[in-house]
Amino acid sequence: TSWEQVGAWYASLAKDRLAITPAIQARADSLTKGLSSDEDKVRAIFNDVALHIHYVGLDFGIGRYQPHPADDVLSNEYGDCKDKHTLLAALLKAAGIEAWPVLISTGRYLDPAMPSPAQFDHVITLVPLDGKLLWMDSTEEVASMGVLSGALRDKQALAVPVSKAAYLEHTPADLPFLQQSVFHVEGKLDDQGFFSAHFDETYRGDAEVIFRALFRSVPQSQWNQFIQGMLNYSGFAGEVKDPHVSPIEQIGQPINFSFNYTRDKFGDWDAHRIS
Repeated sequence: TSWEQVGAWYASLAKDRLAITPAIQARADSLTKGLSSDEDKVRAIFNDVALHIHYVGLDFGIGRYQPHPADDVLSNEYGDCKDKHTLLAALLKAAGIEAWPVLISTGRYLDPAMPSPAQFDHVITLVPLDGKLLWMDSTEEVASMGVLSGALRDKQALAVPVSKAAYLEHTPADLPFLQQSVFHVEGKLDDQGFFSAHFDETYRGDAEVIFRALFRSVPQSQWNQFIQGMLNYSGFAGEVKDPHVSPIEQIGQPINFSFNYTRDKFGDWDAHRIS
């Protein structure tokens, strides 16, 4: 009959899964060693769970709603959204930091008048810290702390705090930083129509997450071929060489990639025109 009841029901399913085992404590201690601020500790733990615990969707019976124990998720190195949240929350708890599950839908807007877990298909994480709320979704794997996908932004969701009743909270409408796309090309065209250039591209925000996920899914030995296909798809007929990509797992920084490019008979050279 109320969102408080829905939150209490979920909390009852998840409570025993947050046990701080020796393995959980050791992992938290290792990740936060030498870090002084709580925000730095949150970021270090989040990055580890996001990048190194693989997202695998599991949807069977009560397993649709009840997470696996955090210690199991840590040892298995995979889990679904609620599993990854539970491990993240347990590690943060071991570091003395509170984290809440947030139930949300990726495909619809919530109907506040209909309290039901059936309205949700995803779990993300909310950390109250120093008077502000830190949002995070570890299932994206390559999205930095504070980044929610467009499908999760500007939506009502059910926050389930540790020490008070569940309540409806609104996700941020924007990312916590300015989105950026920089496409820079410098080259030269000789009198035979041969074009040589250096491409340099930098992205921060939604496009960054897409590019980072794509590069992460392709072996480094195939990056040249991958960029070649991407460039052809963008309308550039030419040859790519010497690709360089910034470290994929530095998810707190923009992604940058660059490469050398050549094309013979640039444009419609034989017809004496460039389109």
